[in-house]
Amino acid sequence: MRADVYLTARDALNVWAFEHRVVRQVDDDEIFLAPVEAMILNKLRYYQWEGRIGIHGISKRCCASAETW
Repeated sequence: MRADVYLTARDALNVWAFEHRVVRQVDDDEIFLAPVEAMILNKLRYYQWEGRIGIHGISKRCCASAETW
């Protein structure tokens, strides 16, 4: 399993994502994930800052989480 970590701090998007987190069960543990919308917006923000983005990664996550929309 791979995960990106975003701290809420003073960032309004990450605060929103934390407030709207998705709960998933993994074995006997609950894990908290950011909603897919927050992941996409963070990737687009990164693109704006750095000039690149993994479009394949975004489309893969959208398809994987489509059942939760």
